Parts: sequence; C-alpha cells; structure tokens
Amino acid sequence: MTTIGERKKIAKLVLTINDESVINKIKTLLTLESKTAREKYIKQYNKEVDEADARIEKGEFYTGEQANALLAKWQKEVLAGKDEPTVTSEKVINNLYKRGKLSKKAYEFTRK
Repeated sequence: MTTIGERKKIAKLVLTINDESVINKIKTLLTLESKTAREKYIKQYNKEVDEADARIEKGEFYTGEQANALLAKWQKEVLAGKDEPTVTSEKVINNLYKRGKLSKKAYEFTRK
C-alpha cells in the first residue's frame, strides 16, 4: 500500500474513535517534536500495556458476558435515578477496556 493509502486508512480509523483519552494520546504522539519526549511517551505507553497484560494474565478482566451484565446493572441504576442516562454503554465499555478489565477480544466483539 502506498503512503497516501496508509494515511487514508489511518484517518478512517481515527474517525471511528470516540474515546477522548485515546484521541488525546494520538494527538500527543503525532505532535511530539523531540526524540526524547517521543521515547518517554512510548516508554509510558509500553508500561501501561505491560501492566494491562499482567492484569489479564492474573485473570483480572471481565469477559464480554460479564461486561454486558455489569453494563446492564449500571444502566438500570442510572435510569432508576434519572430521566436521562449519563453513562452510555460505549463509555462503560471503553473505560473497562482502557483499564484492562475487558479483554481485547471482548472489546472488539462489542464494537461490531
């Protein structure tokens, strides 16, 4: 694939992201000017990935079914107290995945 094709593919992927923290991380990565800052960011990113992997290896994550059950419970609680829910399923799922509590496979399943 050409460089232009790769750029278009990346742009399409970025347009599908709804999680503001992910957008901010991408923006930071793309705007880093010094090699030292870029290396520091990548080191921190890799540390977070390693920590998430360690939690997953310990079994500290939710399956897709568990996440859906938890989500349903939270939505009931929110709806019981308010007319409008402030927590959407997308926010909950993104949060669970970001914290390493939802496996990549389960996360990808919820995105279909």
